[in-house]
Amino acid sequence: METFVRFRHQKVYRERRMTEERSYKTLYRFHAENVQWLANYFLGEYNETRGGAVNNETKMRIFLRYLADPGFQIGVAEDIGVDQSTISKTFSYVLNRIVEKRNEWVKFPLQLWL
Repeated sequence: METFVRFRHQKVYRERRMTEERSYKTLYRFHAENVQWLANYFLGEYNETRGGAVNNETKMRIFLRYLADPGFQIGVAEDIGVDQSTISKTFSYVLNRIVEKRNEWVKFPLQLWL
């Protein structure tokens, strides 16, 4: 009977890489405190820690890194320490959250046609 029992494999997550303070401007085009502000403003509170969840600051870093150097998602994934599919899902998620607040930031001048 023991030979038929299958045990679940323990999931192994990649080690997330932290960015040095001096590298933020080069990699993300913003300083560290600005990335944190953007994450708080556009993404709000997020306290999920189960299953290797990505926090909001890391989501914003993923988004900004891909915008700063729009090469391959695999390259960004290696830089941050996540999977390529996480880059794809996170980019779409953050973009949609920013688009939701577009009316607060994007204003067009009113033109009168005579």
